[in-house]
Amino acid sequence: MFAIPQGTEFQLIEFLDKLKQLGLIDSYKILHATAEMTYATPDLTLYDIASDTWRVKIKAWVNHLGEGLDELQPFVPSLLKSLDLNDLKLIRSLTMNARKPQKLVAKELHLPEYDISRRLKFIFENHIVSSCEILLGRKLFRIGPLALFHATCNIQTTRTFVTGIRKLPFQSWLSPTSEGFLLFMGLPTSLFTEVGTAILSRSEKLDITWVDYDTSMRYYFDESPYDEESGNWKTSRDFVIDEPISQLNKALAKAND
Repeated sequence: MFAIPQGTEFQLIEFLDKLKQLGLIDSYKILHATAEMTYATPDLTLYDIASDTWRVKIKAWVNHLGEGLDELQPFVPSLLKSLDLNDLKLIRSLTMNARKPQKLVAKELHLPEYDISRRLKFIFENHIVSSCEILLGRKLFRIGPLALFHATCNIQTTRTFVTGIRKLPFQSWLSPTSEGFLLFMGLPTSLFTEVGTAILSRSEKLDITWVDYDTSMRYYFDESPYDEESGNWKTSRDFVIDEPISQLNKALAKAND
């Protein structure tokens, strides 16, 4: 899941086509988010450490689905013009380690500590970064691999699960699409079938994928595509397509030596 500058989807399509030509992917499908993503954070008060179980009744949750539906939220306006390269470097630092002391961050960015405090205040007050969340690894609790539910459904069903995931104690991200929604959720394996069935019974179609975070890398915010002089993202063909494909070709050639 990632964002691209408006009007550059043709570049993404060409890049993905070249990945197919290199044999790195077999196929692809681009799904567009149609509203702001919904986040649900883990509620550890519902976890019983003694029995290693979650105090949650999925049947009761299913019975109340559709009650008091939340509205989908429109995309917020871009505040990129209000930021500079140091702001973006600071955001990258937060994505790597949000608990890093400001003094250390200031030293790494070669900025005075008071400037870091000022920038952080602006970033949080304007909801450029709305919150800092901990991604719970599945080794901590009896949580299965992160599941990706791709539901084809109507807008009311999407709203049903936008509201519903906030009432479960598990880490979740839901993105509305023109087809329905994408839902990433960390679930105990014992509850997977019940939650999956609840989504399937309300959808025209449901595809489920296990998301592999045990062997794959996590990627963080990267400020390098930002052109400080223009205040926009870099979208030249060389930067977006030619150079990345060149680096991939070199890596493939080296791997085959």
